[in-house]
Amino acid sequence: MGILSILVAGMLPDYAGDFNAFYQAGAAILRGQSPYAVPGFYNPIWVALLFTPFALFSRELAYHIYAAIIFGASFYILWRLSQKRIGITLIAAFSPFFFMTMQYGNIDWLVLLGLLCPAELGIWLILIKPQMGAPLALLWAWKLYRERGLWKTLLFFLPVTLAYGLSFVIGMRLPDVSVMQGWSAGVWPYGLLLGIPLYLWAFKNRDDQLALVATPFLEPYFGPMSWMIILPKAMKNYWTTALATVVSWMIVLIWRFNLH
Repeated sequence: MGILSILVAGMLPDYAGDFNAFYQAGAAILRGQSPYAVPGFYNPIWVALLFTPFALFSRELAYHIYAAIIFGASFYILWRLSQKRIGITLIAAFSPFFFMTMQYGNIDWLVLLGLLCPAELGIWLILIKPQMGAPLALLWAWKLYRERGLWKTLLFFLPVTLAYGLSFVIGMRLPDVSVMQGWSAGVWPYGLLLGIPLYLWAFKNRDDQLALVATPFLEPYFGPMSWMIILPKAMKNYWTTALATVVSWMIVLIWRFNLH
């Protein structure tokens, strides 16, 4: 898998639109500067820290290294989500989301990785993109409150909350959603008609994966690659996985040809 990851990453065109911002943010950290001076970097501070090792290499080499990591990690994530069933893994791998993430050098895949990690680490991963992970984080807060009480819940969320606060103090800003609508593959506001009932049902059943399915329908802005969070719930059998893969392509094609 490692060799295959390198080969696939090496064949990618040198586009890396999103990776450029992450790479420059990591480089800014190494120079002792604020990563929020980098145009297009809107993520919390630990994302910039995550990309500091890549900034030790040339941008082109760093991009291909990162793409190779995405390729290998994506197969691992899908394999784990499929309960280690290789057939379902291969079907889900035909979804366009992970290959788009490789091409653009984005971080959406880390949210799915957060599902497989201990909660203490997972919370940092699912909140690297709040539009993807915030609804799930709220469900985690509710479950933790019901199981361990208010004090334990506050302690669990305190570190990531402080890190977000620090990010804003040193310059993090929210993107202008109106400007980014041309890139969005969301269904706001009509998606609320489906998203709210799904999310309430996820709360009732404490279902993390269903909360992820509801998320794209709840957000004003949602990028095309971020729709990958619908996959975990679908990867129960071959038929639902195949259906989710077909839906994935429909979402990307509708977005690509601006049919929504």
